[in-house]
Amino acid sequence: MGRKMIEVISLHDYTLEELLDKKRSLTSSYSFNILLAVTMRYQKVHTDEIARILGLSKPTILEYIHKWNEIGMEALEDHRGGSKSEFTDEMIDDLKDIIIHKCPADEGFSSFSWNCNLLAEYIEKKYNRRYSPEWIRRILIKNGYSYKKGQYKPTLSSAADQLAFKKNDGPSKYCRKFF
Repeated sequence: MGRKMIEVISLHDYTLEELLDKKRSLTSSYSFNILLAVTMRYQKVHTDEIARILGLSKPTILEYIHKWNEIGMEALEDHRGGSKSEFTDEMIDDLKDIIIHKCPADEGFSSFSWNCNLLAEYIEKKYNRRYSPEWIRRILIKNGYSYKKGQYKPTLSSAADQLAFKKNDGPSKYCRKFF
């Protein structure tokens, strides 16, 4: 004899039709999946079949149904986490300003061009917060900044070779990878 399947104990003063209407109005896929799993299980669809349809694991479906049985409609709220960036708008504006208008030598560094390592040191020195150069790079990309290293350009070569240096031109012996 097998184990008894989990049941939806109560619809918490909602009708099945009200829950189906609510499901159609949800924008969060997390909430939608919970409500779909609950309504399907209430209609006696097997838990394994629900897991297959939703593309989730059986323990996840069981967790959804347990949460629904315990707290009802509050189970639809997404409390899975995520974090709020500690990198403030003031810091982003300062980073933009310093990249455009100042030289690293003006800030006490021994370089004349900014890179992510120097920007991370600058942020640490000014705001007393440590960020990795990779995080600084991602912030810069997110804000529309990019950096290209200097590249050899044969100004005295033929016009066809000079055209090969243009970005996104086809493969050439001078081609470099853009990322």
